[in-house]
This record gives sequence, structure tokens and C-alpha cells, in this order.
Amino acid sequence: RRRKNEGCRNIRRRRGEIKVMARIKMKTVRALNEKDLKDRLLQSRNDLGKLKTEAAKGTLRKESGKMKPLRRDIARILTKLNELKKQ
Repeated sequence: RRRKNEGCRNIRRRRGEIKVMARIKMKTVRALNEKDLKDRLLQSRNDLGKLKTEAAKGTLRKESGKMKPLRRDIARILTKLNELKKQ
């Protein structure tokens, strides 16, 4: 048996849960180069698509609060990519 305050490394994900990337700060975005930003953007858009699909099915429960921060992360990345494009 696992104790309640034991680390989460051995805990299995519940069925249907989606693993979403951690939130990204603008400070971190500024440190990334264009290739990394594009990779991060692609990954974030895929995650958002999965969350939207789950929401449409009606099976999205605990992850419902992850959609708004993910959309904002995408906006941060796009802002930085547009800034790089203008330079």
C-alpha cells in the first residue's frame, strides 16, 4: 500500500486522463529559440485539441481547468514568434 504523502511517481493515471505540458511563463518563452518555440506550439495545440475532444465527448472532468491556461500559453508563444518575425 502507498501512503498518502508518498511521491506520485508510481501512481497510475486514471483512465481517460490526458497528460498536459506544464504552464510556460513569458520569461521562459523569451529564452527559447524559434525552433523550440515552434515545437512547443505544436505540442500545446495537440494537447488543446485532445482536451477539446474530451470536453465534446463529455468525459473531461479534472482537466477542465487546464484549457484556459493552455490557450494562454499558445498566445504567449505566438506573440514571441511574431516578435521574432518582425525583427
